[in-house]
Amino acid sequence: MTDQALTLAIIFLSPFLGGYSAYFCLNWPKQQNFLWRKEAHEILNLEFKPSSYSGAFWNTDCCKHRLHIQHRLPIIAYFFNRGRCPFCKKSLNKLYLCLEVTHLMFAVLLCLVTPDVTSLLLNFFIISALLTLSQIDFTLGLIPDECCLAILISALILRLYNDSLSNHVLAMIIAFVSLLTLRYIFSMIKKQEVMGLGDVKLYSVLGAWLGLNALTGVILGASLLGILYTLVMLIANPRISRSSQIAFGPFLAISGIIAFFYYAT
Repeated sequence: MTDQALTLAIIFLSPFLGGYSAYFCLNWPKQQNFLWRKEAHEILNLEFKPSSYSGAFWNTDCCKHRLHIQHRLPIIAYFFNRGRCPFCKKSLNKLYLCLEVTHLMFAVLLCLVTPDVTSLLLNFFIISALLTLSQIDFTLGLIPDECCLAILISALILRLYNDSLSNHVLAMIIAFVSLLTLRYIFSMIKKQEVMGLGDVKLYSVLGAWLGLNALTGVILGASLLGILYTLVMLIANPRISRSSQIAFGPFLAISGIIAFFYYAT
């Protein structure tokens, strides 16, 4: 296949990855809760009786009915079924449609700035993982290690392919050490945890992806986005406590994506 054909194939398949991203966002918390309860029972030497949790990709999220392939067709299936489950008629989670459309949009944008199919594919996987972890962190305050690992592997392969591995490995180490140090200092000052280790891992893998030149811009951009979001939320709802914790991962991810397109163009 030619590069043009492969590029078109990636664009065509991108919403399918968006559908899986939405499935992962909705089912990862359930899986983690299941594993945490199981581990707690094992530590306490208690009998573990698991609930009837089923997170199979080919089952509906609502009634657990077996899906057919036409029910998983991205974007089209949502409108064909009028936004409802084809079996129990409950409203479908709009996250599927949002992430399918978002993945398609980024696939098209990447085609305009990436020089070859390999870079397109690896960068698309990275952005997909960033979108996925942002959604989970925004709703739960947790960053899945699976997403960070996917970003790290894709970034290292990409930099090995582009012969710039050493610079990006160094950026990864500096990002991890610097943010971990800042986390420790501010936690000591405020006498409470101000940032999760997931944010440190995320900043580190962003360093592996973007390199040394982007590190300062990414953390400053994420901080500004976080401050702006906090101000908007306080204005919209003054009753929100100023001490409320806000997930930092989505702002890091957005800042990283902006930095990628800035340097790519």
